Formats: sequence, C-alpha cells, structure tokens
Amino acid sequence: MIDKYKMDSNKMLWHLDRVCDFLQKRDVVPIHIDMGLSKGCNQKCVFCYGMFQGNKFRRGYEIAFKGEPFFNFLRDAGEMGVRSIGFIGEGEPLVNPDVYEGVKIAKESGMDVGMATNGELLDKNEALEMLKRLTFIRFNVSAGTPQGYRKIHQVKEGVFEKVLENIKYCCDLKKKYNLKVTIGLQMVLMPYAIDEVLPLANLGKEYGVDYLVIKHCSDTPDRALGIDYSKYEEAKDIFKEAEKMSDENYSVIVKWNKLMSDKKKYDKCQAVPYFMMRVTGDGKLFPCAQFFDYRADEFMIADLNKERFKNAMFSKRYYEVADKIAKLDVHKECMTNCKENSINEFLWEITNNKPEHINFV
Repeated sequence: MIDKYKMDSNKMLWHLDRVCDFLQKRDVVPIHIDMGLSKGCNQKCVFCYGMFQGNKFRRGYEIAFKGEPFFNFLRDAGEMGVRSIGFIGEGEPLVNPDVYEGVKIAKESGMDVGMATNGELLDKNEALEMLKRLTFIRFNVSAGTPQGYRKIHQVKEGVFEKVLENIKYCCDLKKKYNLKVTIGLQMVLMPYAIDEVLPLANLGKEYGVDYLVIKHCSDTPDRALGIDYSKYEEAKDIFKEAEKMSDENYSVIVKWNKLMSDKKKYDKCQAVPYFMMRVTGDGKLFPCAQFFDYRADEFMIADLNKERFKNAMFSKRYYEVADKIAKLDVHKECMTNCKENSINEFLWEITNNKPEHINFV
C-alpha cells in the first residue's frame, strides 16, 4: 500500500527553501512545532513517554498552557512563518478548555493544524467547527478489542466504546458536511500486543476512517520501557495481512523503517531546533520532547508564559541550546526512533555523504 502521507519517511523535499537556509547557515524558522496543551491526561497508557516528561496524568489537569500566552504563541508562530502546529504533546489536548479556540487562532494565523487525541473527552458541540479547521485529527487507539484497550490504555470498562462512538461521530460529520479533514487512527504497538493489530485494522475500515498507522514504541536512552524490537520483526506477516485491508478509501500504513530497527544512521542531530521544535503542556519551549523533564535546565529555551515566541527565537539562549543539541551523542543520549529521526537521516545524507561528480546528475 502506498503511504500517501509519507508517515514512514519525511517531506523535506517540499521545504527546500528552509533546507537551503540551513545549508547556508542562515536562521531557520521551524517548519513544524508539536505542542502539549496540558500536563494532565485522562488515560495512563503503558507506552506513554509522558511519564518521563513530567506528565502528572489526572493530577495535572490544571497545569496547562492556555489563555493569552497560548494564543500569542500561535499568532507569533504564524507570523514568523511556522507552517504547521500539532496539538500532539505529552498530555491530552482535550483536557485544555482553550483547545478549540486554539485551533481557530492557529488556522487564522496561517498554519496547518493537526491534533492527536485519545478521543474520550471530545465535546460534540465543538467538534464540527474544529474539524472544519483541522488538517487531520488522529485518534490514539492502540488496541482493537475492549480487553486489549483496557490493558494498554489503563482505563475503565466502557471507555473503548465511548472512544469508538466519538470517532464515528467525527466520521459522520466529515461525510455529512464534505469536510477536507483527514481522520486517522494510530496504534502505538506494544510488542506483546501483536494480536490487537488485525482487530484494530478491521475496526478502522468499519468505522470509515481514512487510515490506520501502526507504529513502534519509542524508548528512553536507558531503555526504561524495555521495548523488544525482535518482536516486531517476528510479526511481519501480520503487518502485511493488515496492509491488505487497504482500499481506495482506507489505508493501513505500517511504519516499516522504524518497526524493523531502532539504530540511528547518523551521528548528529540537525533536525532541531531548526526544522522542528516542541512546547510542553505548561508552555515551555524546547528543541525536542526528550528534555521536557530530563535535563530540562540545560535545554529549555524559554517559558512562553513569560516571554513571547518571537523574542525567544534566535535569542542568545536559543543559540546556546542549539549548540548543546549539536554536541549530543545521539547513540547514547537520545531516545530511540524519535519523531525527528527521518529528518535527521535526510540532513545527514546531504551534509555528510556528498558524492563525487555531483554535476553528472
């Protein structure tokens, strides 16, 4: 199945203006920013990297990036040339009461807007206006059976059914109003939950979403989650069977590159803070998500509750943090298969593997 979203790769070839700025050592406005909207979450998934980022789950509902600092950040980002915002942080975005207004302001500021959510807290009264503005909404559903969902998402009985109801509601709105929004499911696959793949692939088709993406579980530098990549390797036939469920309206996308290996093909991180950046659920600006709690004092660029994004970018502190990132040993100090991994592979190729006779194209 062709991955028309290029989820298992990157889209850097469509942003060569920023790549050229980077190669010429000019200041580069990030193409994309992922941001949290809360330090809280209504679920406590077993794979959640948020537990290493200061996520307080239900105790963190009130710790959120909201109000004018949040809205000013979105306006600044759009004005500076950030091209997309993802409400994809360490907490659940729908915990934040300002999320719906945030979607509106981000879109009005000229950015594409995406959201990843577990879907349980969806406000159906706000859903239509939100879906009109989103490029995509991706529901994090990492099991295809009620018992598997309860085990992996660590929730009570009935939550799985509520989430599916909300997904169907969004799909029905898309169809009724002919909306452009892409509606997807994401399965963060725990190696012991391979038997949940096919049931979830069937559910995605039944409910009418646009895609299901099956992805790896990232691990910490010290492998605290204990992810065994050999289990993914053993499940190749199941992944291929799931892919066969794809048709012209529904794609099952397997992130083969990341599922089959957690080894980095580069020796230096060049993706952040130049092409991607992150914002914590309480409004702190970082180059990447790994340092939200771990070594935060070394890598926090600014507190956006106190400082405007447009002032934090290209500040003295920004360059200090960029220099620290450049000196990291990515093989020992970085999480496995991070979101920036494919971008780093692309940048490493063009900055370190220049061939001879380049004009003989």
